[in-house]
Amino acid sequence: MPLSTQNSINELPSLVPYSLRDGFSFFIIKPDAVKRHLVGEILLILENRNFKIIELHSIWPTLSLVTHHYAEHTTKDYFIDIVPTLIDPDPCITGTVVHREMPNSTIFFLRELVGPYDNPPENSIRGHYALNSRYNSFHSSDSQSNAIRERKLWKPKTA
Repeated sequence: MPLSTQNSINELPSLVPYSLRDGFSFFIIKPDAVKRHLVGEILLILENRNFKIIELHSIWPTLSLVTHHYAEHTTKDYFIDIVPTLIDPDPCITGTVVHREMPNSTIFFLRELVGPYDNPPENSIRGHYALNSRYNSFHSSDSQSNAIRERKLWKPKTA
């Protein structure tokens, strides 16, 4: 029986390799990195650090999508500054990853690899590729519940 977009993570068939039930993270390669032709390089870093790429999509987000994504930030002074980091002539590349050895720790391992917004270590994705704290090239979910929410929010709608 084919999966519908209405299926929850817990309803995935047990034969799916790297079952998302065991933990996953959602990520966005932001337009500033796409514009600089860094997509392949960043995906290679993920694969070399033991992440299995499950999904990839190219999306031009709308203001509505960005507002829903940053819902908890819409009343903050900096919200107006973060909107243009995702709305751009270049698309966002979104994806879902699972850590091959420790799927339940995917969020932790990816956040560690990405680094913080401010003063990221040089050996992190943001430390290496961010232009500044706003144009930081990469987003990763900060919790499993946000990974589920963001993946659903950003998943391309099919006809």
